[in-house]
Amino acid sequence: MTQRLDIQDLLRYEANEDCTSINLVVVSGGAPVALTFTVTCLSRLMLTLPRMINKVVQKRNNNPGLRVVYPLEALRIEMAPDRRTRILTLKTPDGFDISFTAGPDKYREVHETVEENAGD
Repeated sequence: MTQRLDIQDLLRYEANEDCTSINLVVVSGGAPVALTFTVTCLSRLMLTLPRMINKVVQKRNNNPGLRVVYPLEALRIEMAPDRRTRILTLKTPDGFDISFTAGPDKYREVHETVEENAGD
């Protein structure tokens, strides 16, 4: 049987000393609790969370086209050390940022898509 832990708030995060895991310090039952995740597990969770929240929003509103969107504050494109791959970083005003790699073909596709939509 799965044990349930109801989380009321997220207080902070802390990297463990060896930097192989991260504690999410949350409030459960009125008390602080540390949930420990390996970096790999947390990375998987980070990639899954947008899909999870979108599914809930769509189901709650009975609208499969709804999705959660965030304001874009900054966009940075830089060349990776291999000098072929570009790194595209998107950042929101509240400090969330995520980076993607794009090889030459994918970068060209992104560039063309932006150019096509620049007049909208």
